[in-house]
Amino acid sequence: MEKQKLDELRRRAKEQLDSEHVDSPENTGDDVRKLLHELRTYQIELELQNDELRRVQEELVETRDQYIDLYDFAPFGYLTLSEKGVIMKANLTLADLLGEERGALHGQPFTRFILYNDQDRFYKHFRAFTASMDRLVFDLRMQPKNGEWFWAKLECVPRTKSGMSGIHIRIALHDITDAKRLENEIITTKKLEATALLAGGIAHDLSLIHISEPTRPY
Repeated sequence: MEKQKLDELRRRAKEQLDSEHVDSPENTGDDVRKLLHELRTYQIELELQNDELRRVQEELVETRDQYIDLYDFAPFGYLTLSEKGVIMKANLTLADLLGEERGALHGQPFTRFILYNDQDRFYKHFRAFTASMDRLVFDLRMQPKNGEWFWAKLECVPRTKSGMSGIHIRIALHDITDAKRLENEIITTKKLEATALLAGGIAHDLSLIHISEPTRPY
């Protein structure tokens, strides 16, 4: 515990002891009385330290619970991969997206849940990421255990910590299927509009050619 906190505890202990007004027996010598005073002060300090430790522990538990709630029930999937692409940690949202129990995800290769046609794309980005260790964002299609594939945006950041073996990768996974569908609809609409304009232009040109043709005598 920091010296400043210890000094504060000693001050509070002395204030509490002074407020107790404990009287020593008349035949108690000064040295014994001083020793009893110090022992009582030390006892109060320990009680105050225990109260402080309990308070800190309760705060840590509350902070941990808040973190667990934020992590597990976030609107996005969160996971941690080893440098070999194996799932080390995942939240409940990701487990729900992949249609798998969270405990069953641990130790599985992440590619198992990537659409087969997009696995090469993932390997390419994964190799680039582990080589550069720069934040990386890309899209690919995920294949849940039982269900239809969906588009996902992956945001990858490296995680290094003293004493940890290898590199760990943290990934936030967003389901962007609706956004992709809307994007495709917009592209299709623009293509149809361009085709309609082109067809209209061709029809206009053909009408001009027809009007400009001279009337042939019979």
